Formats: sequence, C-alpha cells, structure tokens
Amino acid sequence: MDTQPESSPDATPDREAQEIVNLRLTEETLRQQLMDLRRPYLFRNPQLLTALITSIGAIIGVFLLVQGNYFKNVEENNRLQAEKTERVRADAKQASDSAELARQAAAKTMTAAVKTEAEADKKVSASRQKIKAARDLLFATRRQLDDAQIDLDSRALAAKAEELVAKADPSAAQDVAIAAWKRKHTDVARKAVTHAYSLPVITLEGHNGTIATAMFSPDGGRVLTAAFDDTARVWDATTGKALTLLSENTVQIGTAAFSPDGTRVITAANVLAVKNDITARIWDALSGKTLVVLRGHTAGVIAAAFSPDGQLVATGSLDTTARVWDITGKLLAVLRGHPGTVGTVAFSPDSKRVVTTSGHASLAPDNTARVWNATTGKELAVLSGRPALTIGTAAFAPDGKRVVTASQDGIAQLWDSVTGEELEVLRGHNGPVLAASFSPNGQYVVTAGYDGTVRVWDVATEKEPVILRVRQSALGRAVFSPNGKRVLTAGGWLAGADENTAKVWDAASGKELAVLGGHGNAVIDAAFSPDGKYVVATGYGTATIYRVVSADDVEILFR
Repeated sequence: MDTQPESSPDATPDREAQEIVNLRLTEETLRQQLMDLRRPYLFRNPQLLTALITSIGAIIGVFLLVQGNYFKNVEENNRLQAEKTERVRADAKQASDSAELARQAAAKTMTAAVKTEAEADKKVSASRQKIKAARDLLFATRRQLDDAQIDLDSRALAAKAEELVAKADPSAAQDVAIAAWKRKHTDVARKAVTHAYSLPVITLEGHNGTIATAMFSPDGGRVLTAAFDDTARVWDATTGKALTLLSENTVQIGTAAFSPDGTRVITAANVLAVKNDITARIWDALSGKTLVVLRGHTAGVIAAAFSPDGQLVATGSLDTTARVWDITGKLLAVLRGHPGTVGTVAFSPDSKRVVTTSGHASLAPDNTARVWNATTGKELAVLSGRPALTIGTAAFAPDGKRVVTASQDGIAQLWDSVTGEELEVLRGHNGPVLAASFSPNGQYVVTAGYDGTVRVWDVATEKEPVILRVRQSALGRAVFSPNGKRVLTAGGWLAGADENTAKVWDAASGKELAVLGGHGNAVIDAAFSPDGKYVVATGYGTATIYRVVSADDVEILFR
C-alpha cells in the first residue's frame, strides 16, 4: 500500500484537514478488512501479516506527520492571528485614545461655548433690566409728578373748605371738601370733610349763664343741660326745642343727670356757688316738677348720681360725707371717712357699691378713694397709694372689678375694687390728671391732664399709651364713644376763653377726626349721644349739638 506524500509546508489548513479526514477513512477501511481476515489465515501467512502491519504503521506514521504539520500550522496561524489581533487592538486603543482626546476637546469647546452664551445672555438680561428700570423710573417720575399735582389740587381744595368751615358755611364747605376728597384721599381732605360735616346742627339757646354740664337722654332723643342761672333744661335733640324747665333751685346748678330710664333728672349745686344749697333734687324729666328733695347734708351738695338700676341715688357734699338714698328720697346710708369735701360719687355696674373721692374740689383733700356698700354704708376698701397723693376722680370698670383714679401728682392708678390693692400706675402726664375713665369694654383707660394732653392706655397689655396732643393749656374732659373707637375731648373748667372747640379723635391711632367749632366761647363740657353720631358741647349761655362724621362715614359718603 502506497504511503501518502508529505504535505507541503505551503499547504493550506483546509487541504491538510481534508487529507486527515481521508487518511482516517482509509485507516477505518483497513481495520475493517483486517477484522474480516481470519486469524488462522493471518497466522498461516506471516508475510501478509507483516505487510499488513507495515502498511498500518506507515499509515499511522503518515497520519501523525500530517497531524503534526496541521497543529504546527494551526499554532503558527494562531500566533499570526494573535499578532494581528494585538495590532488591531493597539490600533483600536490608539483610535479610542484619539477619540477621547477629541471628545475632551469638544467638551471643553462646548463648555466654553455654553459659558460664553451664558455670559452673553447675562449681559443681554442686564441690559434689558437696565432698560426696564429706566422705563420704570420714567413712568414713576411721571406718576410722581401727576400725584404731586393731584395732591396740590386736593390740598388747595381742602384749604378752601376749611376757610368755608371757619365762615360757618356748611353747604359750600361740604361741596368743596368732597371735591378735595375725590381729587385725592389725603389726610387734609379727610379732615376737611369731617370738619365740614361736623358743623353745628342745632344751638340750644335759653340759659343765662355758664352751662356746666350736658348729656343726652338714654334714648338719644333729648338733651339735658344745667347752668349757673339756677336752672336745668331738657331739649328736643332733633329740633332744639326747649321741652322742660327745671327752675325751683335757688343755687347755681353744677351737676345734672338723667336716670337710666330717662324719666327722671337729678341735680346738685356748683361747688363754686356763692349760695350753698344743702339739698339735691329729683325731677320729673317730662313735666319739670320736683319729685323728691334730698335733705340731710349739712353743707352744699356738689355731686349726685343715679345707680345703674335706677333705684338708688348717691350724693357728695362739702360736709365731708356721701349719702345713699332710694328713689323715693329715703336715706339708706351715710358714708363717713373722708376728711374733706366729697366731690365724686359713682356706683358700681351692679349698683351694690359706691366709690367716692375727696380731691380736686375739696378744701381738705385726702389721698384716698373709698369703696362702700351702697345700702349699709360699710366701708369695703380704701384705695391709698402714698401720703402725698391727692385723688380727684374715680370710676368703676365695666365689670366692676377695678377702679381707676386720677391724681394731682400726674398719675392715674388702677385698683382692685374688692381688696383695695394697687394694680397698675399710669405715668406720663406732666402735671395733674384731671379726668380718667374706662372704655366700654374695659380694655382701655383715657386720661386728661393739666399738660394739655389726653392719653389712651391699653391696660390689658400695658403697651405704651396713644397720646392725643390737644392743646397747650389744661384739659379737663375726655370720654370714650359708646363703641370705644373714638375719644371726645373738651377743656373743662380750666379751658381758656379762646378754646372754643371740642375734638373727636381715633382712639387707636390718635388721629384727629373732627374739630367741633363754631361754638363761640370756651367749651366746658361735651358728651356723645348713645349711638355715637352726635355730640353736645357746652359753654357760656349756649349748648351746641354737632353731627360727628367718622372716617367710616366719610367712606360711605362717596360710595
């Protein structure tokens, strides 16, 4: 059997693989032929067996040679392939590195471009903002110029309205004031409107002497006045018509008050009266007849008040006592303890207690206010602060738990009405405090002083007071409106002859809301109507009723 020639080194891997396959097939065929030979035949023909073995060996040798060449070629090819792969990898890495460098360069370029764009946008935005600011400034300047002109127009109209108010021409003053307000809502325009609409509505003429006090009836339909001409009078608050003359007195009347139901009036004398009437009187408010003469004091009676329930009356006298009577004139209690004139008497809201003072009107004032049982006369508490203190007036809080007092040494004080303990001292006035009272809700106290100021104190939070700078001279009257939002001020007994106005103020801000002028002489007393819309003010010979226009009313006028 012929042997296969050796493969050329240049043979390709595919040819060698085919030769191997052919050799394997030949080998398998020969083996099969050997199996077919019978052993005995082989053993009987040793030459044939030898030839067969030699052929098989040659075939195996050829096979091994071909296989060796194949694996050698495969190894060489693998090596060449590996080298080629490595070169490809190196080339790929180089390309990748180049790409990364290019990417980084591109990123830097993009970042720089974005930054440049942002800076450009910023500059554009700044330029636009400058342009907008310039436009806004231009528009604002134009508006300011327009507003300034409107403001000047409004102020000029307001000044004209004030001139008309001074000339007591309410109709013309109101028209001009409204024009000023419509032109611009300035404070001076608001004042002009309130002044124009706060001119006298009615003048009550008939007294021949100083009118010491005035008040509205509980229903607001009538006004009570008391004067130094020895009379008190009741007037119709709408028409000004005199309804009732209380004229059986023989002494100047300094105190007068309606009963809570408005059916009765109580009067007492003026502390400065030459003749001292040692009685107080209860009158029928409709007929003017004397109902009861309260006799028992041994000197002039200068203070009198009804209890809130209308069943009791308290009086204070120059004889250093206060007395409590029932409505029929029966004496219930004599309150003794003050060393001087009792110039203040006031009931607690429940009508069970009375507070008294011996201060401003007394020739021998003491340093106390005193709280008494109204029916037994038992002294319940002594409100005493310091030896030099002279308490002039006192009033209960709406809840009856506290008392406020006004003193000559420039302070007002809050007291516990049950224990007599001092709760708070209200300091600030530069001179005697002439009046002090609570607001309707009890949160505030208003004080009036010799220094010409009124102060509104928040006694619930103890904040700094709101100061109303009213005038240069003494101020003796200051009261809250029924809703507690406004304060009415007047000069009182110490008012100068030229102080012929009462004023209305905003209690929260201290702003002046209305000047009630045209009175003609010094305003001694002033009081709100129950609804707070009107004020009555008194002076020499006349009392005047004003309609008070608040800031809220001004807004309503122009809706």
